[in-house]
Amino acid sequence: MLKDLMSIKSTKKDLRKFGVISAVILLIWAGIFFRQNKGFYFWFFIASFLALLLAIIVPAVFKPVFLVLNFLVKAISALVAYFILGIIFYLVITPIGLIVRLFGRDFLDRKFSRKASTYWIERRDIKYDKSRLEAQF
Repeated sequence: MLKDLMSIKSTKKDLRKFGVISAVILLIWAGIFFRQNKGFYFWFFIASFLALLLAIIVPAVFKPVFLVLNFLVKAISALVAYFILGIIFYLVITPIGLIVRLFGRDFLDRKFSRKASTYWIERRDIKYDKSRLEAQF
């Protein structure tokens, strides 16, 4: 994960985009608060204007916030990925495996047979041509 954090690019263009997006989000919040007749909507308008101004003039101001938010996004995405994979494993794959074992099915044919001289499975003769090699599946 540290490698991912080190690979976060924070060029002037990226920071400028982040600043403009922040200004738009603050402007949307100001609009929402204005429609709800909240008295502090004006401060969000000012913050939006300042964020836009800073994004155009000095985008490096946004670098600390940009890096912290990227760290949080990467950490949350890693946790969510493991959580979703765990749910899929325990709610889908494990029950299928238990049902298959219950019915005694062995898809990999792993049973040992003393009578077998080999476990090699003969392939049927297949005509090899260029089209078969290009469309493998």
